[in-house]
Amino acid sequence: MTRFENEENPSENSNSVGRDLLVVSRGAESFLVSRQLFGENLYSKNCHEMSKTYLDSEPKSINFRPATTVESIYSLNAVFDEKLKEDVLNPSWVQIGRVGVVAEGVYVNLPVSSRGEILTDSEILRGYLKYSDLVEGILILPNGRIDGLRDFAFVPYESFKNSLYKPGKFIKSGLARALIHNEDNKADILKKIISSKNYPQGIYVSGFYKGRDKTLVYPRVAGVFSDKGRFGVSCSSWFEYSEGYAFGVVQEKK
Repeated sequence: MTRFENEENPSENSNSVGRDLLVVSRGAESFLVSRQLFGENLYSKNCHEMSKTYLDSEPKSINFRPATTVESIYSLNAVFDEKLKEDVLNPSWVQIGRVGVVAEGVYVNLPVSSRGEILTDSEILRGYLKYSDLVEGILILPNGRIDGLRDFAFVPYESFKNSLYKPGKFIKSGLARALIHNEDNKADILKKIISSKNYPQGIYVSGFYKGRDKTLVYPRVAGVFSDKGRFGVSCSSWFEYSEGYAFGVVQEKK
């Protein structure tokens, strides 16, 4: 079984196929992620596959949930090599999480209910910002401050641009720091992936455009990919209907 192989499910809600798990460090914490990416499929279908029951190496029944942008980037950093680049990032893309574009900026890691409903109520989302910390021009909501929110952040358009970046500039941008929920002034975890050796043409940010209606939140899927020597970071409603790969994090039992 190769790292990115699709797997057949014997039933709608269960899967007897085992999945190898990888421990990914995130500062002082860690989480378990499926070493085999989910996909290649639509993001909604990848998320559905994660909700099924799988076996780990013990074997023990486990379920997955979609990784946040933070968990996706940390996982990508842990497994990034030339094979992943050739098999996934060059021909396809990694769906790193849900964002919401509005007139003033971008919400990162929109809350999603257990039924898969995306929260796009602008009043509720703005209310969360009151509990967030202003960090170098972006708003970070510390995990645990509001129950049910994970890696939530808001990025004003003034803190980044849809343009071509050099690695050193990109990791200091508001977008990069929000995607990894970073309270420091740069996103160092991205250094290995976006190095000039891997992507000599730089990092190209696109698709994070202002919402037309100031009262609406436009949900998008954010993704990363290779683009002619550049590392692409983008979001689009089109991504919802484009097949790609996604990381699944082991769902903790309550």
